[in-house]
Amino acid sequence: MVFGLRLLLIEMENWKCFTRKIVRFSSVDNIINQRNGTGKTSLFEGIVFGLYGKRPPGLDFNDLRLDPYKDSLVKVEFEHEDNYGVSSQYVVTRRFGRTGSATVTKDGQTVATSVTEAFDLIDSIFPWSVASVLWSPSTLTSSRILDPKFIVDNVFEHVFKDARALEAHYKKEVLAQNKVVKNLKAKLTSGSFTVKDLEDVKKQISELKSSLKEKTTKNDYLITKARQAEAASKELTEFEEALSEAGVTEFRPVEKSVCEEYLSLTKGRDVGQFKSQLEKAVADELAKSDDVLTKVPVGVAKTLIQASVSDCQCALCKREASPEVFDVAKELVEKGKTDHTKVQKFEKALKLLELDKEHVEVSKKYHDLKSKVAECPEWQSVLSKYDEENQKAWGELERLQAREKSIEKSLRDQKEYLEEEKKLKELQDKLKVPQEYIEEAADYYLYTLTEKASDILRSLNGRYDNLFLDKDSFNYKVSVLSEDAGALNLLNVLNLSSGEKTLVGAALIFATCDVFFKDVPLLFDESFAALDVENVSSLKSYLKQRKQQVLIVTHNDAWSE
Repeated sequence: MVFGLRLLLIEMENWKCFTRKIVRFSSVDNIINQRNGTGKTSLFEGIVFGLYGKRPPGLDFNDLRLDPYKDSLVKVEFEHEDNYGVSSQYVVTRRFGRTGSATVTKDGQTVATSVTEAFDLIDSIFPWSVASVLWSPSTLTSSRILDPKFIVDNVFEHVFKDARALEAHYKKEVLAQNKVVKNLKAKLTSGSFTVKDLEDVKKQISELKSSLKEKTTKNDYLITKARQAEAASKELTEFEEALSEAGVTEFRPVEKSVCEEYLSLTKGRDVGQFKSQLEKAVADELAKSDDVLTKVPVGVAKTLIQASVSDCQCALCKREASPEVFDVAKELVEKGKTDHTKVQKFEKALKLLELDKEHVEVSKKYHDLKSKVAECPEWQSVLSKYDEENQKAWGELERLQAREKSIEKSLRDQKEYLEEEKKLKELQDKLKVPQEYIEEAADYYLYTLTEKASDILRSLNGRYDNLFLDKDSFNYKVSVLSEDAGALNLLNVLNLSSGEKTLVGAALIFATCDVFFKDVPLLFDESFAALDVENVSSLKSYLKQRKQQVLIVTHNDAWSE
C-alpha cells in the first residue's frame, strides 16, 4: 500500500515549451484550465518524466529541449509518509542534453545517483505500472482502468508483492523437494517390506548360526581328525613325489619303535660324543673280571683278603701265599665284577647309533603321517559330507544375510522417502498459505473495489445502480436505469457511451485509490473531455468532498466555474 504521497512543486528548464517554469501544487484541487498550446500537457508530462524518467510517447530527448543547444532540467519535489507514519521530503532531479543524470535526495541526503536507481526508488514508493494508468494522460474512454486485468496484473502485483515473493520461495522449495521425493521413490524396491519382515529374517539368521555352532561342536573331534588325516595325506603325497624326483624308487623306513628308541636315546646329545662315551663304557666294563672273588660281596672279600694278608695264608683254604697274590686279589676286588647286562645295553645303544640320524627322523615323520591317516582312513568321505552340509548351511546364511541387508536398505529408503514426503507435504501446506491468502484477498479486494466504485458512481449520477465484475467474461458490468421505462439494464462497460465510460473510469480510479493507494495525487490530462456540463459539475462536487490532491489539465471552462 502507498500512504501519504503529495506533490509539492515542479521546476522545469528548457523543457518543451517552457524556458523556465516553477509550479507549486495545492494539497487538494489543482485545476489547470488554459487554452491550447499554453503547456498544460507539458506540465503533466514533466511530472511523469521528473518522477519516473518516462519520455512522452514518440519523442526523443532532442524533441524535449526547447533550445537544442542548452541542457534541460526537470525537478520534482514531493512528500511521502511511510507505513510507520514517518514523513520525508524527496527531490528528484533529472538533467539531459550534452550529458544525462538523475539524482534523488531524501531529507537532504542523496539516496540515488543514477537513472536506474532513481526509477527503482520512486517505483518502490508508487509503482509506475499503477501510476501510468491512474494518472490518465488522455480521455478515460480507452483507459486500462476499465479492464479488470489492470487490477489483477498491475495493482495486485504491488499489493501482493510480499505474498508473491513468499509464494515464489515456497514454489521453488516444493519443486526441489518434489525432485528429491521422486528420486527416492524411484529407488524404492518393487516389494514393500515391513519391520516384521526384518525381524523374521534376523530370527532365521540367529537360529541358523546357533545350528552351525552346535554342529561344529558335535563334530569337532571327528572333523579335526579328518582334517589332520587330510593334511598328513597331502604331506605323504608331497614326500613320495620328492623321493621320486630324487630318483628313490622305494623308501624303506626304519621301524617306528626303533625310530622312537633312537630319538629318545639321542635327545639332547651329540651323537658322536655319546658314541665315544658308550664305547669307553663297554671297554671299561669288559675290563672287569669274572673271578670267584668278584662273586663275593665286596665287604666280605675285603675282610677275607685282609685276614689272609695278616696270616700270610688263605683265610679259606689255609694255604700259604705270597703278598703279590693278595695284591692281585685286592685289584680284582677293586675292579668289581663284569656287568654283562650293561655291556649288552651299551652295545645295543651303539648299534642304534650306527643308524643315519636324518633317515631316522624322516622315518619317524613318515610313521607319524601314516598314523594320522590311519586314525581316519575315510577322511575324504567325512570331509566331503561335512563340507557339503556346511556349504549348504553357510550358503543359506549368506542368502539370509543378503536379504537382511536388502530389507534394511529398503526400510531405510522407505523411511527416508516418508520423511522427505512429509517435508514435501509441509512445504505444500506452507505454499498454500500465501496462495490461499492471495486468492481470498483478491476476491475480497475485487468485491470491495466494485462496491466502492458503485457507491462513487451512484454519487456521480443517480442513473447507475451497481458496478460489478462478471467473472465468466472477466469484464465490468453496470446496471443502468433506463430513462424511458425506469427499468434497470445490465450493460457491459465496454459497450457504454464515451461519457458513461468516463464516469465509470473515474469511479474505478477513485475506488482503486481508496482501497489500495490512499492519499496519492491523481493527474488527469483532458481525461473528462467526454463529460457533459452536468456530469462535470457532479465530479467537481465529489472531488471537493474527497479532499485528495488532484491535478486536472483541461481547456473546458466548466472546470473553472
